[in-house]
Amino acid sequence: MNNWRDKKTSNFTLAHFGLVFLFLAIALIISATTYWSVFLEPQINDYSRTQSNLIAQSQSWILADELDKDVVKEQSLIERMDEILILSDQETEIPYIHGISIEVDDVKNISPVISRGDISCKDCFNIKIPLYTKSNYELIGLANFYSNNDLYNFVLDNIRSKIIISLALTMLLIAIAWLIIWKQINKTREEDKKIQ
Repeated sequence: MNNWRDKKTSNFTLAHFGLVFLFLAIALIISATTYWSVFLEPQINDYSRTQSNLIAQSQSWILADELDKDVVKEQSLIERMDEILILSDQETEIPYIHGISIEVDDVKNISPVISRGDISCKDCFNIKIPLYTKSNYELIGLANFYSNNDLYNFVLDNIRSKIIISLALTMLLIAIAWLIIWKQINKTREEDKKIQ
């Protein structure tokens, strides 16, 4: 009767240890997933959108200056747009902006809408910036910048893969710890049997 109780207690202990490690693994996965989806991904998105907005804002001044000239030439405006489109990150060589579209009112000798680059980019950040004259801050047009989000996706993929690797290593360590404890309990049980 005593042996039966000892066996039941040791099995009960093994089951408890298994449940504790399983609970730890599930809690770790849930906390990492929650942290990623609730905090980290939105933060990266906001940061990337802000950076894209700053780049578009600085480039909109060039376009506003071109539109503010006494004689506006469509060809020189297109050249300025092309210069903006070839700007890229020095390290990754990813272009900052895929496309630009400008809507202009009451400007002679140029089309009401001028676009360059890829303005059908669905994954891009679409940033609309009003264009004003420097002299009297009169609205002379609206620029739509289709800002590249490849850098944002690159950062997301990079961080996501690091989190997955860290989770996999942690799960492996939890499994190894459980295996060591399980072997230790079995070893103790065998020694108890020998003593009895």
